[in-house]
Amino acid sequence: MVLWPENVVDTDFDVQDSTEGRELQALARELGVPLSIGTTEGVSDTEFRNSQQVLDGDGEWGDRYVKVQRVPFGEFVPFRDLIEQVAPDTLAKRDATVSTQSGLLRTDAAPLATAISWEVFFGHRVRSAVNAGGEIVYNPTNGSTYTGTFVQTQQVASSQLRAIESDRWLVQVAQEIGHNLPALFDRPGQFDPLRYAPGRAEDKADRFALFGFGGGTHKCTGMNFANNEMTIITALLFQQYDLTLVTTNPGINRGLGASRPEKTIIRYRRKALAPAGVPTPLPEAAVA
Repeated sequence: MVLWPENVVDTDFDVQDSTEGRELQALARELGVPLSIGTTEGVSDTEFRNSQQVLDGDGEWGDRYVKVQRVPFGEFVPFRDLIEQVAPDTLAKRDATVSTQSGLLRTDAAPLATAISWEVFFGHRVRSAVNAGGEIVYNPTNGSTYTGTFVQTQQVASSQLRAIESDRWLVQVAQEIGHNLPALFDRPGQFDPLRYAPGRAEDKADRFALFGFGGGTHKCTGMNFANNEMTIITALLFQQYDLTLVTTNPGINRGLGASRPEKTIIRYRRKALAPAGVPTPLPEAAVA
């Protein structure tokens, strides 16, 4: 089966009624195996739903588990009427709904004891799902919200503890959390491009250390094209322009697909053109 992380698909209504939902059904039928998909669905102007949903190998929708243990100030605002009067505009605009489900997801491959994201910090959530029949503990997560903190490392440690407590194999499925593990990267929350330079090459420490294009046998077919394209564009920019980052600490805008920087201001000045016939040397970093 295919296990996806938390918050993979974000829709304003039930995913079953969306274009994304129909594309997921087609994918399940093409692969012929069950999918577990992290969905964020709008319920109303004041509520949304964070859940994992199952598609079988025929593309039919099956079980849905709606998260029980919400993140304060991330998925709901306690005492909202009071706090909104003094808090900044960064508060979550809607609250996540709460279910009373056990956490069991039934699939054709195996029954999954599901604890979404930080639910894995709470032993009772995993126990509930295991007692309901879960044979594998499944922790879909999106730790990207906590980049630069110890949360990712704590979540991995908590997942190990839940596996020991429940005497079950545990699989943690995450995107960005894997790129922020201190076990693989030195000070992962710090902007440090030289971590990829020869001599350090932290991204080569493990074949799954940096997996933007995948880390298994079948990596993204566009990987080589994308790497060459990024190298050429970067080299040409630094060859022809002097760039200054005005926004000193840009944030990250996360959503579907690749993460992007938030609104960022860069000052640029075109370099003086070299005399005709004299090649402009590439910057050392670009050559390397």
